[in-house]
Amino acid sequence: MFALSKNRILVFCYLTIFSLLTNRAYAQETIKVDTSNFSYLRLDPSNAIGGKVSDFFSEIEYIPLETIKESLFGSILRLEVLEDRFIILENSNHFILIFNSSGKYLSKVGTQKEYLTELSINRFTKQILFSNDRGKTLTVCDLNGTVLKKIKFEANADKTKTTSSQMIFLGNDESVGSNYYDNIEINSKYYKPFSKYLIHYAKSDRTVYAQALPYGKLQNNLDVINVGIGPLTLTDIDTASFYSKAYDYSIYQISPKTVKLLYKIIFPAYFSVPTNFATDTTLDGNRYQWFEKHPDAIFCVSNFFRAGDNITFKTTSWNSTKEDDLIYNTKSGTLSALRHIEQDSLSYHLPIFDETSAISNKNGVLASDKDNLYLSLSSLEMFKFYNLNLENKSLYPTKLLSYLKKGSKKDNAVIVRLKLKKSL
Repeated sequence: MFALSKNRILVFCYLTIFSLLTNRAYAQETIKVDTSNFSYLRLDPSNAIGGKVSDFFSEIEYIPLETIKESLFGSILRLEVLEDRFIILENSNHFILIFNSSGKYLSKVGTQKEYLTELSINRFTKQILFSNDRGKTLTVCDLNGTVLKKIKFEANADKTKTTSSQMIFLGNDESVGSNYYDNIEINSKYYKPFSKYLIHYAKSDRTVYAQALPYGKLQNNLDVINVGIGPLTLTDIDTASFYSKAYDYSIYQISPKTVKLLYKIIFPAYFSVPTNFATDTTLDGNRYQWFEKHPDAIFCVSNFFRAGDNITFKTTSWNSTKEDDLIYNTKSGTLSALRHIEQDSLSYHLPIFDETSAISNKNGVLASDKDNLYLSLSSLEMFKFYNLNLENKSLYPTKLLSYLKKGSKKDNAVIVRLKLKKSL
């Protein structure tokens, strides 16, 4: 009996040593965080100001997305803006839809059986990448939706590769992705050398070559509530990405060789989680209940973008408020709320923010291209305001007027392009 137990112990030890040695063979570079130059942002969303559209923006354009049988979709889950393309992952059947910059439908990728959940754009090679079979196959398309190649591998067996295709590309063959807080032990067949890091760097074939932002055992079971886009978003620098860390309101800039802490946002106490919220094991599995009891506490900062001196982001709590989507000017210190900005003649007395339902515009700012912000409005909302302002129809640009005269509230969403003023 003792011999059998001893043999089992020896086998276990050999397997553990083998696992350690094997994973060491796959070990990649660990990038340390540069915390030498970051800013504290002390912000109170309840004090966010508003105004007229022309107070905040110098240009506005409404771009109706063509509605035909092939292009009809529900709402926008993700929007990517690349040159003369709008690339959309839609929220109902999870197709990828491609429109040109004027809103004309070009093509659709995916089928109802595939239910795509991840979308990446390689801006350097002008390619669309997605996965639909739990990471076993990576499909690469051109910007017209034509399949160029499919890369297959045994997702769990290959310790060098990430199964995620939700990546942001920092170069032709360099991308960055984010991991969940995972409760995977080193002897698990699912364990990979980068499993205990929030950030991993990968080649276009998803081979991981570096990782960053490690987390400890106290966070193995951390239940993170994610809302909106993120935690990775594009920056105004082609070779960098923003990353928003859960529960401590930290914003990082991720580059191929560096990870920099840029901002630590400090909210008033009633908007904040406790400092030990992410490591308090008594809350494991109970964080949803904690937020139900503290409905004003912000559980994530997402949709983080930068345009000039302005940064935009979404704060999400159990209580939905009109101060969820914010603009902060780093020069003046002005904090504004998108939903406090009222329509005026610059916006043809049409809204910029959709109030029809939480689902139709739940993501707030969907994308940025350094100078402009991109949001979406449902046609239901557009036609509501159009009917309220029929006397203003002569003010509309020709294309927008044509949409409003010929379309209906059941049409596809409208993309709103807004150019922020530098000084707010």
